[in-house]
Amino acid sequence: RSSFGLGGDPFWVGHPVIQSFCFLILSLDAAVSGLRLHLLHTWMASLFSLVFFLYTIIYNSTGSDDNPKHVYRALNWTENAGESAACLVVVTFVVCPAVSLGMFAMTR
Repeated sequence: RSSFGLGGDPFWVGHPVIQSFCFLILSLDAAVSGLRLHLLHTWMASLFSLVFFLYTIIYNSTGSDDNPKHVYRALNWTENAGESAACLVVVTFVVCPAVSLGMFAMTR
């Protein structure tokens, strides 16, 4: 069974659809509102991503072998730390800056 990365349960199709809808609303709001975004805002999204990943590590460590805890299957630090670390790097240093740059370009 493979997962959708940050999509959670791979058999629940609604999650990626809901996330795509939220991204569409965010993009439309940024395009219509005229609110100016700056390139320096990129670090805030990346910092939020790092804080979220830190939370997932702490939350995952509170589980036990009988009752494992993880936020998303791809962020199960006890079973697949390599995949979780790759997810952290990609989201923090690729996705967050790319989305921020896209939003910056849209509001110019």
